[in-house]
Amino acid sequence: MMRKRTDTPVRERHLHLVHSRPANAADLESEVSASLHRAGGIDATYIFVSAQDGNVTLAGWVPLYAEIDRAADVARGVDGVRHVLNELSCSL
Repeated sequence: MMRKRTDTPVRERHLHLVHSRPANAADLESEVSASLHRAGGIDATYIFVSAQDGNVTLAGWVPLYAEIDRAADVARGVDGVRHVLNELSCSL
């Protein structure tokens, strides 16, 4: 079936993409830190986050060994994170 051509103007649709990726290192650090505080199973009180070019470093300490790996997993799940260097230690 052929469509009938009309001379009416076509409305252009403009898509505005909302990027959830943080805009800069400070935003990425804030997003990772907030995600760590929201995540269950992590006491993020003494976790310090730094970021540069999508590379995130976690430093500081946590009270349980299991929280070290959990923190890295949470950080990797944040949009904009390309690599996580986990320098966390356990304070027994």
